Amino acid sequence: MGYHLEQAFHYRRELRRVEAADRRLAGRAGHELATAGIRARRRGDVPAAVKLLSRGTSLLREDSGPSPETLIELGSVLVETGDLAQGDAAFAEATRAAADRGDDLVATRAALERTYIAWQVDPSYDSSRLLEDAGAAIVLFQEAGDDLGVATALTRVAGAHWKRCQFADTEQVLEEALVYAVRAGDQREVREVLELLGRAVVLGPRPVSEGIKRCNEILDQARGHPRLEAWTKSMVAVLEAMRGRVEEARTLYRDGERGLADLGLGLLVAGARTYSGTAELIMRAPQAAERELRRGFAALDEIGERAVLSTMAALIARALIAQGRSEEAERFTIVSEQAAAEDDLASQVLWRGARARVLADRGEFERAEWLAREAVSLSRAADFVNTRADVLMDLAHVLHSARADAAAAVEEALSLYDAKGNVVSAGEVREVQARWREPSPA
Repeated sequence: MGYHLEQAFHYRRELRRVEAADRRLAGRAGHELATAGIRARRRGDVPAAVKLLSRGTSLLREDSGPSPETLIELGSVLVETGDLAQGDAAFAEATRAAADRGDDLVATRAALERTYIAWQVDPSYDSSRLLEDAGAAIVLFQEAGDDLGVATALTRVAGAHWKRCQFADTEQVLEEALVYAVRAGDQREVREVLELLGRAVVLGPRPVSEGIKRCNEILDQARGHPRLEAWTKSMVAVLEAMRGRVEEARTLYRDGERGLADLGLGLLVAGARTYSGTAELIMRAPQAAERELRRGFAALDEIGERAVLSTMAALIARALIAQGRSEEAERFTIVSEQAAAEDDLASQVLWRGARARVLADRGEFERAEWLAREAVSLSRAADFVNTRADVLMDLAHVLHSARADAAAAVEEALSLYDAKGNVVSAGEVREVQARWREPSPA
């Protein structure tokens, strides 16, 4: 119906000057198409949702204008495809439209999404601002009995904890958000919260065995929902890599990335390459890691995303160091340093650890040790167990290169890998221990 009404309006506009009746016809067409677009988004058909909502809002502008709710739906689906600039424009229009009709709830929701985009693309945008805006929104939504609004705002709070690498806190907030999303009866929001939970499970302190169990629970809930299933497979791939199940890990992340690409989820595909690259690094396949990470880096760079890109650049540097390509690695540490927000702890820690290794390779041991110790010190504020162990091993390599005692750093790294259940990285550390204990040839 929306299509035929749309065609009728376009034909009338071609034939004559647009009159009031024609604009009402455009409004009817826009309403039908936008409604179909919202249904498409609810069932996970993102390409259809983008097309239908874009056409619908364009037609509604010919009449009385799109509702702020419709504009929020359009902005959200544009962000899912990776079009952050157009998504922000839609949220800005929604904020104005909601303010014009005096709807504080909807205006707050749209403004919060704009804050979230700014937090993703602007390195100077501190997470405390996101926490402040989200906290105020939660109070407003709770007073209004808006469970869906509370759930969405809580996921933004979780995002701020995530950036600070406080993964146990992230999990706790997301579990609370899940309660509100279920209460609201919004299955799309439920699935989004579960996606975020999968990430926190992988990178936080939860042991591998428990993480796989929680991710399998999410996969059980993902049946019939290809996006959630595809994303969660990418998370399980990292956990399987830690257990040394190479083929299982690669099958999982390839299936996951393919599934997300088929759904047109450009931003998620790029983000998923952080995890496939991490899995390959754990499995000691730095060339494969570089391939995955560079593909994700290029996609994020194209859309202007910086929050994930800064971490990905640091991971590329680590993959290059493992291949003995220190000069290239240093360039990526600079990219990471320049793109990272001050409170983006993962990036701040990882680029320092990687650059310390580069400096040590050049014989600049004093600077290398200072930078490596700074990375270790910063990492202690977070509970990203593997990353803490990684930078401890960076310090150990620097100290060993300088013929200093690296035993304490190695032992602490080993205890962290063991606590996570990362048997592959723990095994690599034990190999290093044994090699370094061997007497040097006369």
